[in-house]
Amino acid sequence: MVEKFDLVIVGAGWNGLSMAHTYMEAHPNANIVILDYARSLEAMRLTSEPSMPFFSGLEEFGGHIFHAKDFKLRAKDIATWFPGDSPDDPALQAQVRGEISKWAPVLNVAPVRELPRNVEIDLAATKEQKSPHSSPYRLYRFLVPYGEGFIQQKNFAIIGAHITIHTAIISQAQALWITAFFGDKIPHLRGPGTKHVYDKIKHDTWFHTEFERVRRPKETGGAGERYPDLVADSIPYVDMLLSDLGLSYHRKQNIYRELLEPYQIADYKGLAREWMRGEGR
Repeated sequence: MVEKFDLVIVGAGWNGLSMAHTYMEAHPNANIVILDYARSLEAMRLTSEPSMPFFSGLEEFGGHIFHAKDFKLRAKDIATWFPGDSPDDPALQAQVRGEISKWAPVLNVAPVRELPRNVEIDLAATKEQKSPHSSPYRLYRFLVPYGEGFIQQKNFAIIGAHITIHTAIISQAQALWITAFFGDKIPHLRGPGTKHVYDKIKHDTWFHTEFERVRRPKETGGAGERYPDLVADSIPYVDMLLSDLGLSYHRKQNIYRELLEPYQIADYKGLAREWMRGEGR
């Protein structure tokens, strides 16, 4: 079944629909399928018609939305893949931790969670037991496994594997980055690559994931130990993705607005069309 489609999206939440919308902007004739087990997509009931909930700029989805039950598969017939624990690399981990320490020395002082004096709790009983080999998701740009095979094939990515309060902005930037990645349109990832390129990809992956562990530890209520916690770093992350795409991340009309106004969804309006113009399309 997969061979019949240009793009298969597993999961039809906001990120999945954003991926479909963005990919269709770049490839109007693409044949896309969305797989989801839910009875509704973004509060809309699933139907047998090839249509999808209203999404800004998209009224009709020329693809297919399938409910998992349509395939009449049992649980044992379904295989899933998601990045879990990565192989240890103590030397690289120590290296990037040292770089983070120099780059952001304020993070050298680890936060300490202190309970009020009148509160007694058995910390030993509640302390999370963690494997010494566990690690956060190691995804390049928090989107793609950093293995050489994945980077070369350019046909697999994970969108939305993070926590943020800027879902719409990040999902749009991630969807556009993935669309460009699948089309081999990201300049520094084009072609087969060299050992130097793949070493840099691995280094950047470990740097960013380790930064999240230090930046948003559980003592602060963060989730950086497990996956990217972008609650306080959403816009800088989007800036990085736009830089990869050759787009300006200064979205305001002038320097005064850049300094004094917060970034909002409207600042990223037409992002896909802007990228397509840059690609001469």
